[in-house]
Amino acid sequence: HREDYALVGAPSLLDGAPLTSMEDAGNHTLVDVDRSLPLFRYWRNAPGGSDSMEFGHLRQMGTIEAIATVVRAGEGIAVLPKYLIREDLARGGLVVLLPDVEPLHDWFRLVFRRSDPRVPLFRSLAEVMTEHELQ
Repeated sequence: HREDYALVGAPSLLDGAPLTSMEDAGNHTLVDVDRSLPLFRYWRNAPGGSDSMEFGHLRQMGTIEAIATVVRAGEGIAVLPKYLIREDLARGGLVVLLPDVEPLHDWFRLVFRRSDPRVPLFRSLAEVMTEHELQ
C-alpha cells in the first residue's frame, strides 16, 4: 500500500502560534521518532520542502501512534501518515501545515523470507492486506 504523509498540527496549538511560513518553525516543537527525523524527511526532502526549517524544540517519541497522540493534544507538530490521521483531518482535529509542499510517499510492505515455513500464511495475509486500505 502506498503511504501518503502530511505535516500537521492541532488547531489549539496553531491558534496561539501559527505556522504559515518556514520562519515560524522556531515557535514550535517538532515531534518525530528520533533525532534523525525519519518522518520529517518525507516533508523536508519533497519539492518545496526545506532543510532550513529550525524548530524551537525536538520531541522524540518511539512510535507513530505516540507521536499522533502528542500532536492531537497540541504539544507539537509532526509529519504523519494520512491513513492514521484521516478522521482527525476530516473533523478538524488536525490541520495540514504548509500545504504547498506535498511530502514524499512511501510503501507499506510485508516482507518475509522465501524459505520460511509460514510462507502460505504470509501469502494469505498479503492477499487480505491488498484488499483493504491501511487504517
